[in-house]
Amino acid sequence: VPSVINSGVSPETAKAFLQLCASILTAAGVYDILRRRNDTTLIRKLLIFFVAVATVASLYGLLQTVISGSLISVAVGRAYFSFFQDVNYYSGYLLMALAVAIGLMLSTKQVVPRFLFLGSIGVLIVAIIATVSRSAIAVFLLLMLAYVVYFVLQRGVQKWIGALLIAGVVGIMSLVILTDLGKR
Repeated sequence: VPSVINSGVSPETAKAFLQLCASILTAAGVYDILRRRNDTTLIRKLLIFFVAVATVASLYGLLQTVISGSLISVAVGRAYFSFFQDVNYYSGYLLMALAVAIGLMLSTKQVVPRFLFLGSIGVLIVAIIATVSRSAIAVFLLLMLAYVVYFVLQRGVQKWIGALLIAGVVGIMSLVILTDLGKR
């Protein structure tokens, strides 16, 4: 909002303002519909749709990377994926979808949907790591740490499994912090 207010009148400013208004109106409309209906199955279907769209966007972004040959640019720097202009916006979108996908996977009892959510989670994780966004990787690690704590405290996971999960998260954090990956 401040960038729209402080900038002069230009086509880019008008476009950004219209995108902001459309986003606000869309969010308000979805909130109003969900509040009026108070239907948990509709909310679950919308969350599943959100995860599915994010997974398709991730697959498209990864396909773009492979086709363009910019997989090397992932190893040496930042790569921009999919329909988003900024890698940080894209990775933030993927992180939201990842958190929802993990929650949906944990809440379902059926085997096939669990495997579908697990596949979506795998695709989203690969896409998040491929963005090489430091903030996304940091938030990803915090998200994983939160789920590890949840598993250990709420789900009654055995202590040694919890310790292994925590060691894995700490190992990944150390890898990011102490190697060149964290310095990009």
